Amino acid sequence: MGKLTEQNLPKIETKTPEVSFKYLYNMKRCLSYVHKESNKKTTNYFDKIQEFINRYSTFNNINEANDYFCPRKGKKISSGNNKYIRKLLKELKKNYPEVDGKFVDDELDHYHLKPKGKGVEVVFGFTYSNVLYIVDFDLYHEFNN
Repeated sequence: MGKLTEQNLPKIETKTPEVSFKYLYNMKRCLSYVHKESNKKTTNYFDKIQEFINRYSTFNNINEANDYFCPRKGKKISSGNNKYIRKLLKELKKNYPEVDGKFVDDELDHYHLKPKGKGVEVVFGFTYSNVLYIVDFDLYHEFNN
């Protein structure tokens, strides 16, 4: 059995939407942040995140999933009028320069962990193909302040 490389991995095309943490590891509000906040607040944010991921992946396509979890006002938040997003995009492009211009420009998608934009907890990311790449957890809806 040979060593696994990107070249010899099978290409798996998914039909249902998926969630990825590929661009989360080097970000300030990664899973370690969620863990610390869960301990402080005695709220198990991981259960909420797992429920979100599970439900997100049950839709027929990414558009249905987006419609379900995004607020009525829309999912895109531009850096032009939001300091939180400006800082987040700067951090993302610094840590993962390969996303700049290819996947993100000056806006990110935001999703509430509860349907139709309800609930305080928000995740930020971008979609490509049939995958939502999460890059930030805003557990207290601070981006709107």
